Amino acid sequence: MSRKIIFLFIISLPFGEGWGGVQAQVIDSAFMAQHTYTDLKAALQNPEDVYGLDLSGQGLTEFPMEIFQFKNLRILNLGYNLKTEKRNNLKEIPAQIGELKGS
Repeated sequence: MSRKIIFLFIISLPFGEGWGGVQAQVIDSAFMAQHTYTDLKAALQNPEDVYGLDLSGQGLTEFPMEIFQFKNLRILNLGYNLKTEKRNNLKEIPAQIGELKGS
């Protein structure tokens, strides 16, 4: 019995709100999974619905300026797109990226 109590206490510590914090985190994860897109064209069809955009490993050669249409964007993944090939024009992220705001 005491092992279960200690285990539950340790698990709930990082969340600060006990089991309510765990539930909120699970709900947020499920919400993000439903509102994260991996295709820019599909995301542009529903820009208000985009909370996450994962364009990793898609061979981008330029920063997609369309990203600024996603007013609810919280997570942006552009990993594995910078290549050392000469044809790649993606050398820096535009300064406007600072205009994106999370809540």
